[in-house]
Amino acid sequence: MREFIIIAVSIVFVIIMYPIVFPDRSVILYVRDLSEKNAGQKYRYQILFKLRSGNDIELILYSDQLYKCMSAVFFARYIEKHREYYRFRYQDKVYTIPKEEVETIEFTGSWNIGWW
Repeated sequence: MREFIIIAVSIVFVIIMYPIVFPDRSVILYVRDLSEKNAGQKYRYQILFKLRSGNDIELILYSDQLYKCMSAVFFARYIEKHREYYRFRYQDKVYTIPKEEVETIEFTGSWNIGWW
């Protein structure tokens, strides 16, 4: 019985002290970060660039983490020598598409494709 009381008091102490010691992280956020980043869960994203030339570019990207919007995947207005480009980075490679070529961009979907 004494061991049970010591364990219960220790758990209550940790629950009370955790938000004081780590005010910017909740217990729920910590568990979510572990499951998304370290467990090897893979996501598939599909982004469609509709080009004025008629040739559309469909990107299929895979990641360990869940992105909610396109801006998390690539940054869209890169300016170089007075010309704008859509530029994104994937697997340490940089891809560039001239902005005047792009008619629309659609984030067509994201899927959880299971555990790898």
